[in-house]
Amino acid sequence: MTEKNVGLDNPELNQEANAIWERISGPWDDEMGPIGESFFTQVSDPVADRLLDLKSGEVALDIACGAGRYARHMAEKGVTTIGVDHAEEFLSRARAMSEKSGIDVKFKHVDATDFDQLIALGEEKFDAINCTMGLMNMASLTPLARAIPRLLKPGGRFVFIVAHPVFGRASARRVVEDDHSTGTQRHSITSWDYLDATPDMGFSHRNQTEKQYFFDRPIEMLLNVFFEHGMVMDRLEEPAFHDEMKGSRSTAWANFKLMPFFMAVRLRRIAN
Repeated sequence: MTEKNVGLDNPELNQEANAIWERISGPWDDEMGPIGESFFTQVSDPVADRLLDLKSGEVALDIACGAGRYARHMAEKGVTTIGVDHAEEFLSRARAMSEKSGIDVKFKHVDATDFDQLIALGEEKFDAINCTMGLMNMASLTPLARAIPRLLKPGGRFVFIVAHPVFGRASARRVVEDDHSTGTQRHSITSWDYLDATPDMGFSHRNQTEKQYFFDRPIEMLLNVFFEHGMVMDRLEEPAFHDEMKGSRSTAWANFKLMPFFMAVRLRRIAN
């Protein structure tokens, strides 16, 4: 592995990173689930919907599906949907919510850092694959990048959304400056280690009791691993929070209107 690719794959951390999510998935969903109903539905979901452009009758896969919120959303569009995650607590909650809502989604235990487990889902089976806020929690990306073009039908699309590699990375610092002459505030971001893909540990929310791994990677690393395995990009978006969304704290992300928290990418398998 060249120095440039340090951080792309960290197989020695796969087991530990997954084990942490097994322990924190329940409390994480209790805390973030309600937040996600506004945080994601108002900002990232419209982008994912547009980029995936799902059609009734298609077959779709949601990778790192968590408690299945977006997988159910896809299924409501008349799409045959499979959701996969490695955390059993997430899957248990996903199945219970789907049964309660009457929305038909199949949920499977799959580690997205395991090429063989991914391929077992079925080659050339999917019209579209989604992964929202999952890649930066995966210790290794090459197994997924190898699998995606084989899981997709020719011309199929893969959409991923991540915390913005510059502004949303775990080490970025949100800054609020008061201008006493105008009575206004300026919101900005400092990001000092963008090219450093060394795994980091931290918290996703303030009440989290155990640190998790963050695998923040620069944009070139995120994209090139998929390019190298035959995917092409035809869309990139950087959604920010809408003007009507307000955060209770001055440093809440919803108050940073000119800084994108997400980066959304659509990649396609070239038809052959």
